[in-house]
Amino acid sequence: MGRTTTSSTNTASSPSSLPALTAPTPYDLVFLDADKPGYGHYVDVLLAGSRPGAPDRLLRPGALVIADNVLRGGHVADPSRTDAEFGDEDRWQRHVQAVRDFNDKCLAEPRLDVFMVPLWDGVSVMRLCD
Repeated sequence: MGRTTTSSTNTASSPSSLPALTAPTPYDLVFLDADKPGYGHYVDVLLAGSRPGAPDRLLRPGALVIADNVLRGGHVADPSRTDAEFGDEDRWQRHVQAVRDFNDKCLAEPRLDVFMVPLWDGVSVMRLCD
């Protein structure tokens, strides 16, 4: 039984590059570290491109999607906390709310098993179940 190792890195702007993403073979792993308000859309695109039984799916069954910064230093869990990380409190709150919405969306998605790792800003490890 042979093993093939292939690696591909895409560092382009996610909103413009993700819809055009194709895979010669389905991906085993996708790492998201992009604009937080776009996280939900990125998962939607990955799932839509990975329909069960489709020959040209983006993610293989059992693939991992790893999303960075899903706890934002604990701010996602505690809405009363504030932070001036961006120098703009309104922008910070929008980012925190976007990450909350993303976490809720992924937890409600029946095609994903989600495990959140509370390391610093948090990492979600999601497994595509189909």
